Amino acid sequence: SKATVSVLNWNGVNTKMGCGGSTPAAQQDSGKKYEQKEEKKEPAAKKEPAEAPPKSKEAPPPAAAAAAGGAAAAGGGAAAAAAPAADAAPPATADGRQKNMPGPLMTQVGLTDVKDSVCLVSAFGHISDLSGLTIATYNFQTRETFAVAMSDDELTACKEALHAGLAWSNFWKMFASGVSKGDVKVSADAQTVDIRMKQSKGEPKELTLSKKLTKQASPYDYFIKPIGGVFKAKAKQAADEAKEDKKDDKKLKEMDIVKKEAQYNLCESVLVAGAEAQEVLAPAVNQTREAAREAKLKVGELTAKLRQSKLGLEALEAGMPSHPLDTMYGCVLPELPADSGFAVPGDTWGQDPFAVDAPLCDIGMALFQKHGLIEAFSMSPDVVRNYWNFVESKCPKDTAFNGAAHAKDCMLCMDHIVSACADKVKFSKEDLLAAFISAGILDLEIDGNDSSYVKASGCMISMLYSDVYSINQHNLTCAAEIFYNDATNLLATLTPDQSKDVIESVREALFIKANVQMKSPAERLEDFAGLVKGNPDFGTKDNIRHVITHSVRLVDWAVFGKPEAVHKGMASKFAEQYYKQGDNEIFLGLPSSNFYGTSWSTDRAQHDATFARGMAQFLKESCIPLYEQMAKVGPGLSGALDNVKANAAAYEKEGGDSDVKFTAALAELPKVFADCGAGTLVARVGPNPRHLWLTYSTNEKTWSRQYDDIALAKKGVADTAALVKGLPDAAAAGSISGAAGSVTIDGKVLDLDEAPDGAVHQTMPSIKSYLELRGLSAMRYVDRKLEEITGKAEVAGDLAGLLVREKKALAGCVDVCAKRAAELEAEVSKVEADLTGKGGKAVTKVAIEDVMAIGVRNPLKAPLPAGVTEAPDRKVVDPELLKVIKSRFFMKSDGAAEDLEKEPTDAPYCNQIMPYLTSDFSKMTKSLSDPKRQKIYDLLQLLDDWSYDVFDLQTEMSGGISGEELRSQPDGGALFITMYALMYKWQFMQKYSIDETVFLNWLSIVEAGYHPNPYHNSMHAADVLHVTHYIIGPGGAKDKLKATEEEVFACLFAAAVHDYNHPGINNAFHVRSQNYLAVLFNDRSVNENIHSSSIFELMRMDKFNILQAFKGDAYTKMRDDIAELILGTDMGLHAMILSRFKKRLEQTEGKLHKAKKDKILGLTMAVKMADINNCGRPQKLYHGWCNVIVDEFFQQGDRERLAGLPVSPFMDRFTTVMAKGQIGFMNYIVMPLFECMGEFFEPMAIASQLAEENKSFWQENEDW
Repeated sequence: SKATVSVLNWNGVNTKMGCGGSTPAAQQDSGKKYEQKEEKKEPAAKKEPAEAPPKSKEAPPPAAAAAAGGAAAAGGGAAAAAAPAADAAPPATADGRQKNMPGPLMTQVGLTDVKDSVCLVSAFGHISDLSGLTIATYNFQTRETFAVAMSDDELTACKEALHAGLAWSNFWKMFASGVSKGDVKVSADAQTVDIRMKQSKGEPKELTLSKKLTKQASPYDYFIKPIGGVFKAKAKQAADEAKEDKKDDKKLKEMDIVKKEAQYNLCESVLVAGAEAQEVLAPAVNQTREAAREAKLKVGELTAKLRQSKLGLEALEAGMPSHPLDTMYGCVLPELPADSGFAVPGDTWGQDPFAVDAPLCDIGMALFQKHGLIEAFSMSPDVVRNYWNFVESKCPKDTAFNGAAHAKDCMLCMDHIVSACADKVKFSKEDLLAAFISAGILDLEIDGNDSSYVKASGCMISMLYSDVYSINQHNLTCAAEIFYNDATNLLATLTPDQSKDVIESVREALFIKANVQMKSPAERLEDFAGLVKGNPDFGTKDNIRHVITHSVRLVDWAVFGKPEAVHKGMASKFAEQYYKQGDNEIFLGLPSSNFYGTSWSTDRAQHDATFARGMAQFLKESCIPLYEQMAKVGPGLSGALDNVKANAAAYEKEGGDSDVKFTAALAELPKVFADCGAGTLVARVGPNPRHLWLTYSTNEKTWSRQYDDIALAKKGVADTAALVKGLPDAAAAGSISGAAGSVTIDGKVLDLDEAPDGAVHQTMPSIKSYLELRGLSAMRYVDRKLEEITGKAEVAGDLAGLLVREKKALAGCVDVCAKRAAELEAEVSKVEADLTGKGGKAVTKVAIEDVMAIGVRNPLKAPLPAGVTEAPDRKVVDPELLKVIKSRFFMKSDGAAEDLEKEPTDAPYCNQIMPYLTSDFSKMTKSLSDPKRQKIYDLLQLLDDWSYDVFDLQTEMSGGISGEELRSQPDGGALFITMYALMYKWQFMQKYSIDETVFLNWLSIVEAGYHPNPYHNSMHAADVLHVTHYIIGPGGAKDKLKATEEEVFACLFAAAVHDYNHPGINNAFHVRSQNYLAVLFNDRSVNENIHSSSIFELMRMDKFNILQAFKGDAYTKMRDDIAELILGTDMGLHAMILSRFKKRLEQTEGKLHKAKKDKILGLTMAVKMADINNCGRPQKLYHGWCNVIVDEFFQQGDRERLAGLPVSPFMDRFTTVMAKGQIGFMNYIVMPLFECMGEFFEPMAIASQLAEENKSFWQENEDW
């Protein structure tokens, strides 16, 4: 595409351009991408041969040339004046050469025959002496600048060579029109420029000025320096437009572009800063990351060694080792304290819990008695005291805020809430019991870190619960385990229905977001506000649970609604605990966290500047809305609402709101280019929307720094928002000055950091986009540009901020780990001395799983082949077969030869198997020598076919489809080879530089981790993987949803592992039997949580982690998407997901691609369809799957019968009629989904057609 700037006469007189000057240059549009307007054909003028002018001096322009004020801006067509340099008064001339000379011109074009190339072209006269002409190009791909500077004599000779006697006025008009319209052809190397010059009146009609350019050291003199004048002109144009106040819908105004530019700038800063950081910081971060990894492994190894040595010593001293179950609940109850005689105070809200001496068991007992719960449920007082005493013993002891005191506060505040709401809400005794249990267990078995830390650290509960409300799920699991002990079972005397009622209410309160695409707390609060506004009947169970849920959130945040004196003391403890999380983040090499998106972070050093502001923002945005709604339900909570408002006001007064105003000003800041005399300043919003990014360049060096509100205040800026708002006017007025290492704005000197060599190039994208936006002819094209760059920025994320924070965190991690390792080594030495002194053996080797505390079994370790003592990392799959498959699907657009010539470190996706060259591969695959390879190769040719047969593929790979063949698969099976082919077919191996060694390891553990169940096995995974690929690719989902490469990769990954570690029983069996897994996952998506948590836990080991290319936010997004897709295969959520999909299709009119949530919903539907695709496949495949799934159902039915449970429908081998089950499954589950998907993704209608045929078979054979 091309963008142009309009032409200005140096003395401010508009120059007529183009065909009679009727159409401003910018109105020709920026190129063919958005508009396809054809220009009027004019009779071609006879082209006169250009004689070679005298040789030009290939030198940079004079320094003063760039100071030309009269630069022009692109866009709307209204020309603005720009003053020449003060010492550059135009001399009188006879030939009109200087009088008609235009100011600096800039345009954007593509390089000849270079796809997707971008080149800037500038042209300007030597304004200081009003003579000569300089033409320059900048190649964005190579970052090279080329220029030619013609003297006055050389320019005159050039004009005469083009057309003898051509008047200077006509020459300049033709030249300006050619450049401004983008009629410029630049050679592929950017060293030759042909400018097509035309005029509608007079002769000649058309000329071409050709110049050869030479390479220059920097783009500064040719692009960066002149852009200051361009900005001045456009600022004046915007000011004039504002004064005119005329509405002209056909004309794109500068003032309109400025309003859009701020949002564009934020996205551009994300991309530019990310590219710069990737180039400058990434290598150093990678080195530090490796050092931190080694340091953490060292600590982990010493920790595991110490643990094992202590166990060995314990075994020697006690005669037997302790058993892991000894640490489970229900073993030894903590001793009950003496009765403190606690009485419930009149004001349970205003209490300082850290001043309450009574134990939790007495508080719980007193509250239960007050609300009649002991009498209502015939509870044993001893059980009640034991329960709450056990809960207190499991609350953290070494945390500043969360712990027993906070648990007491939650219980007492819950008493205040239920009492305040009693007039409106008809709480039953079961509701009250659920409310107090929920409040009292919020701190059960937590370590004082918040959910963001849990997610970032990748700890056990993060893996276990797939980062979906991990802390709350863990609370609930621990509470349920306590109920397993008769001495602490609060629910023992309740009826089954009462127990179910209580547990469901507790689940709703703690785990308020179901596993798949349910509403966030903020969305739930919005729903609650709508409910309260409608003045509903708070006697219905759903409405009461709404109140309990938000009451639990309120007691957790009660600290913020306490009277000021109590609040201050508790808040200091809260802050200290948050900073302790920061210490833990340093230990793990994690960047500091921000509190609920505020400016307050876990970085202790920022406390004074950010704590009050962060608290004020959090209280206003999160707490007060919750308190307001609860006060409407319970008027007695109005005092707490007043408190939280008063605390917010106090924090706001203490911290001020300048950061809010500053951020708001940045959100409206257009791109600013300021000519500072000796250099040029670029000011724009940084990749962090709270930062002002300043870059100052001269022709020698570049300096840059990002300032937040606090940093500017430290420089003496009293009103930071006003400084930001005044930047455009200051630049236009020329009141900003610069020097080496600093700029002066509004009288304040702002220091800048020297940037690395080459940083001057980081300014060029800003100039490019500035011209590009102003080269568009209508706002709809500006909006499209904005939409494009927004999408790119969302995908890229704030890479620069991530790398800066990560570098700091990793450096801290290395230091902390070194100190911890030294402490551990001393402790290990002491324990080992005791151990060996008592005749024991020192621990010499620690398994990596123990080092990393990985609890999931590595499927490659058991059973080990005969005679093998060391577990292999992967299966031994026929390398020649892999080579053939890889060569078939390997991207050949650049030629496989390039990868063959690379070192393994440069092409990690080829470090095990090298592909054949295209010519060699074509010859050999006409007939492979090995019939097995030929058969497998032929089967894989059908990857894009709906009839892809995994039964035949599995048989060829492993010899059959029986349980024994599925159990061993030493040479790999259908899943292994299908995923291997698809990863190269979709080019993910190359795109993400996935290490092939790691990939083969990963494929091996994934396939081995599928149990040899009749149905839920690795063959089923291969089938689901293929169908997912089919729906996304040939089925059209990728194009329809505009899914990114990362989202497609997440789908294939999720499909491959969606049933990993499947136990062969469904979720209903887990829940009804109340086995440990049901308790662990709170009866929610039990199997799906197993699948997701198991694979991510094993991938904590680098040798199995194929997601290493994804760092920071990119990894978080990838993990979130994968977990969401896996959890979406829970059939218990089928109706909800299908209903939501239909609803969103209707609400968005089928445009699901516009929102990330909707895209993931569409992709979830794709994986779901793949999971139950069997009914819509050709009859041979369908019947094959029917046979094996019935076998698995009957096996579960047998287990249910043995366990004394009712046998599930269609799982009783003695009574089941297969036809009835299949017809019902198709009618109620399969067909609604298939039909919906076929309507949205038209090629998928094939599934519905085949399903109807398969259903007809059963209708004709109803007795089967």
